[in-house]
Amino acid sequence: MLELVKARSLSKTFENRHQTVHALNDVDLTVCEGECVAIVGESGCGKSTLARILVGLEQPTHGEASIGGLPVASPRPDVRRRIARLCQMVFQDPYASLNPRMRIGSIIDEPLRIHHAGDADRRKRRVFQLLETVHLPPDCVDQYPHQLSGGQRQRVGIARALALSPKVLIADEPVSALDVSIQAQILNLLNDLKRSLSLTLILVSHDLQVVRWISNRVVVMYHGRIVESGATKTIFENPVHPYTRVLLNAAPRIGVPPQIADNPIPHGDSSFDSGCAFRARCPLVQSHCKSAVPILDGRVHRVACFEAPSTH
Repeated sequence: MLELVKARSLSKTFENRHQTVHALNDVDLTVCEGECVAIVGESGCGKSTLARILVGLEQPTHGEASIGGLPVASPRPDVRRRIARLCQMVFQDPYASLNPRMRIGSIIDEPLRIHHAGDADRRKRRVFQLLETVHLPPDCVDQYPHQLSGGQRQRVGIARALALSPKVLIADEPVSALDVSIQAQILNLLNDLKRSLSLTLILVSHDLQVVRWISNRVVVMYHGRIVESGATKTIFENPVHPYTRVLLNAAPRIGVPPQIADNPIPHGDSSFDSGCAFRARCPLVQSHCKSAVPILDGRVHRVACFEAPSTH
């Protein structure tokens, strides 16, 4: 299969006067054409930073990323314009991501104007086509974002992202700000668009249950590293990394009481200099976990844990 998205040894460090934050550390990721890959983990694990680097909104401190063979961090304007046509992003907050002073029609038309995608009449027809694609009424073109519901605003964000007919769509927590009933509608829409437009979809979420039925592969992140990845069915039915098990046990399920530890477990160690970052929370921890960082191992089902069962 064609590898559309590649990330190699990505690291990202944020610094201020008081501290240095390692958002990503040595992350490798490959996404093939037609896949739906879910990147999951707790808040602060680096999944949104990874998504922003892949789409070109952040620059990595180390490493490189490419879309369709083009380097995302390229300083060349022509390359960045080609990447923008290949890959677009749907943001978490459907209100903050839309200009409140612009009408919906202008918001969706903006990428078409920037990329000189046809004359005014052709762009207008494309705007109405996109509204129909995301199931919004045509009279939305004259409304402002504040006149729409949260779900409708997110549909506008999706329509804008689809304007240039990208091959890759990156959705960063696209339903976390929406009501539960609306979440299902947006996920259904993304799933339908993936099939009908042959999209490659990267879905970022903190909730494993949200991505269970839409993704075909899951990547689990913890403190800036990928700790487990594999087919969705495998991750849900045979989670190997202790952190993946924590995520699955924490997700609410109908008829199943939540699994809560008798003694609270401390938060993980954010240091990347030595040892496994999950060691303070891990029930399998051994002495060598404090001094060495486990690497992601395995061919299809990959796990970064010294003590987890082998997936070979």
